[in-house]
Amino acid sequence: RRELDFEVFMPILSRHPMFEYMVSLDSTFARLLCSTIITEHALARHGVHFSTKDQAERMSIVVSGHLTYNFSGVEFSVATNEWISEAALWVEGWLHRGTLVATKRSDVIGV
Repeated sequence: RRELDFEVFMPILSRHPMFEYMVSLDSTFARLLCSTIITEHALARHGVHFSTKDQAERMSIVVSGHLTYNFSGVEFSVATNEWISEAALWVEGWLHRGTLVATKRSDVIGV
């Protein structure tokens, strides 16, 4: 299972510079990462991935679909291969500052 998770998730994770660098240093660690901490989320159109003041536990990467992030009344597009909430990786207790909603059926992974 670990090898399958690596083959599925590493191409997605490696779009982020930090994870790309981690793989270049230690592929064994990358395999462990892919098989233990990644969560998958399927969102229907208008599905809410997170809301303002929710505890941010993971950075999210859009695998397919499209989402909109609303922060203080301004909307930002979050498309396939883009990530959001990276602060969750670095700041304990980070709270989301806006709401992320799918504009069409979308798949997201959490790291």
